[in-house]
Amino acid sequence: MTHELAEKLFIAFAGAAIALILKAMYDEVKEGLQRRAFRKAIEHNVKDVLVPKTERLIRDYEQVRKVIMSSSIEQYNAEKKKQIDQMPMFNSDLIKRLPPQEVYRCLHDKSKYGLLFEAFYSIDYHREKMPAAILDSFYKLNLEHFKLSNDREENETHIDHMFHCTYADALRENMNNQITMRVGSAAQLLDELKKLRHL
Repeated sequence: MTHELAEKLFIAFAGAAIALILKAMYDEVKEGLQRRAFRKAIEHNVKDVLVPKTERLIRDYEQVRKVIMSSSIEQYNAEKKKQIDQMPMFNSDLIKRLPPQEVYRCLHDKSKYGLLFEAFYSIDYHREKMPAAILDSFYKLNLEHFKLSNDREENETHIDHMFHCTYADALRENMNNQITMRVGSAAQLLDELKKLRHL
């Protein structure tokens, strides 16, 4: 009976070892498929959302520049009517769903890891002050100045006032410089995103 018991124990241990090996293989395949799905989601997000939204971001910054740099109320009103996208899908939420070490494991091309995070942090930078927020800030600062100004004509609106006010000229130049910096940053982001189409 001891020989028979040893044989049964050997078969039980062998079965358990095979089950553990199969479970480990199943877990590895499942994890690999999950990493692949996440990598594909990032690639699609970059290609189908972030690249076009970054291109739109640059156009919107330039549109805001046209509004701010308008030289007449007619030009200001005409430019202000043009649509500026709020871009809710332009965000870094996807990359923040996993810890950085898991993101690293998902990438085929590990050399793109730093570029990926740089691009997504750049998106956060642009989210802090989108084109519509810059235009809104310009509008509010002009309005605040107008309310405090003693240098206004009778029946003049703050929009009228900004076309002959030295404060508005300085503010306009400051905003123009901010937009120039942001357009440069967005162009760099666009280049980075194009490099990230295949991870």
